[in-house]
Amino acid sequence: MSNKILLSICIPTYNRADYLKKCLESVVSQDAFNCNDIEVLISDNASKDATERVARSFQGRFKNIRYIKNNINLDVERNILNLLNNFQGDYFFLLCDDNILLSGSLKILKKAIINNPDCSLFLSGYENYFEKQKRIGIHQAFNESKKISKDNISDLVKIYYDSHLLSRMCLKRDFIDVEGFKRHIGSLYSHMYLVGFAALNGTTYFIKELLNRNMTENKYYWIYPDGQMMKARIKLLKDLRKFNKDFYERAKEKLITTIPGIVYASISKSYKNFLKLNLEILSIPELRFNPKVWFLIVYGIGMKVYGFLLHQLIIKK
Repeated sequence: MSNKILLSICIPTYNRADYLKKCLESVVSQDAFNCNDIEVLISDNASKDATERVARSFQGRFKNIRYIKNNINLDVERNILNLLNNFQGDYFFLLCDDNILLSGSLKILKKAIINNPDCSLFLSGYENYFEKQKRIGIHQAFNESKKISKDNISDLVKIYYDSHLLSRMCLKRDFIDVEGFKRHIGSLYSHMYLVGFAALNGTTYFIKELLNRNMTENKYYWIYPDGQMMKARIKLLKDLRKFNKDFYERAKEKLITTIPGIVYASISKSYKNFLKLNLEILSIPELRFNPKVWFLIVYGIGMKVYGFLLHQLIIKK
């Protein structure tokens, strides 16, 4: 039997020993998990809790689990870069430490990969577990499994924005642009460049089945240092424009449609955040001279004012 590694399950982790244990259990308990064609690669971002002990305990049980511990905290994106530079498989599958693989998902993913060797990117549906509310939501970009060609721009834009969640993106080695990823470190969306590159230069396969459970409302270890990172997100799209200008224009329009919600959220936090967001938008030529942007900003403000007045009316009654 060949010892060639088909799939690398790559797990960036930091100070989440309990979550990591559940994550690894969900991987090794899969029916399709074996030591012949799958590796698990863990990159520990200098955790101070029991993360290393958990990782070493699994490493002692399974010879195909590798563990790397950074001497210092590199930040989340450079920790992912560490995985990109060290994985050994034909395919790179990113799984965050607070996520779990759902039962049977590894078999589904391996089958999709083997049956679609021409595909550069695999993305799936997922569960969202709201930890505080104790409820599960289901997310699927499409209702059916399907191939998406690089010319199907409408679906690719949907895939691109659906990839904002780190976990579950699976990339073919030949379609991973590590240098491109490096250019966008600091944006917290650098993984979306990888998705865009693979989708625009190859063929995407969407898996309708839910492969993982994503945790939300739990503690995370990164912040968006520059408002909503609008400038970084536009820069990312401009970098992908060289592969398809139509994709750039449609993806930019999709980003613009999110502005009312962003404005509403920024006002809810503080007027300082609102001012910061508007200054950020003014600094971006692609947005500064777009009348639709300012219409949507005014719309967002109007919705906030309407909500406030309605609330006051209800209180008086």
